[in-house]
Amino acid sequence: MKKIIVFAVTAVLLLALTGCGNQNDSVKCVKAVEAALEKVESADIDTTVNYDDDAYGENFERLYNFPIEQADDGVIAYASSGGSADEISVVHVADSNDVSGVKKYMEARLEKRLQDFQNYKPEEVCKIENGRVVVQQQYVMLVISNKADDIVSAMREVLS
Repeated sequence: MKKIIVFAVTAVLLLALTGCGNQNDSVKCVKAVEAALEKVESADIDTTVNYDDDAYGENFERLYNFPIEQADDGVIAYASSGGSADEISVVHVADSNDVSGVKKYMEARLEKRLQDFQNYKPEEVCKIENGRVVVQQQYVMLVISNKADDIVSAMREVLS
């Protein structure tokens, strides 16, 4: 079942590439998430939203708490049920001078997820506490998973 979900997510990601403005960065963001999902099949992630999708733009500032104009590409993958804290977010920051600020916003999102799940679903807290916010060039990644290190490693390979 997990392999079918990974295949479906990969297919959706590939279709999302057709309308990308900055093709190189879009390809890298999508491929980074694909690599992560392939490496960690046990993740509860079943939904992926790309920068070019309406849902991404409509929810961006609510999720990340910074203006979408600071990003020129990104992907978020998550568990649509809301019962799992698993999340992989990759944002390509438009201006390299904004990278450290965007990293702080992602760290704040990680902290908010921790607060949200402490009373809602405490068994997910350990996963969030081990979450990672990582910067590579102009990419800022937020990873919440039991296998965060493996996911980050897979994404770093693609983004380097």
